[in-house]
Amino acid sequence: MWTASCTGHVKSGEDPKTAAARELKEELGITCLPRFMFKFIVPTITYLDKIEREFDIVYEAVSDEAVRIDTREVEQGMFLAFDKCKEFFKAKREEITLDARLAFEKYLTDKNL
Repeated sequence: MWTASCTGHVKSGEDPKTAAARELKEELGITCLPRFMFKFIVPTITYLDKIEREFDIVYEAVSDEAVRIDTREVEQGMFLAFDKCKEFFKAKREEITLDARLAFEKYLTDKNL
């Protein structure tokens, strides 16, 4: 499934903003300071016998650095212009993780896009 361009977990005792910067470096090879956008609770997800509960914190990052995908962290990626990204989310809805869909929808609402 498709998900957000950079996701991860906050380590015990780690500040969420520090975790976001760490994940950007690990997954995309980008060193920059992310900007807090919003947070939300993802509805409980059940996969067979596993239950997932998430509290998501969303950051935005802008960088001129070249993206270097860590293939141990990311299987595939693509660049999309913003309008194409909106089309992709609409067309591939069932192929996108719930947390990524909810985050993108909230981003669009919060930015009035």
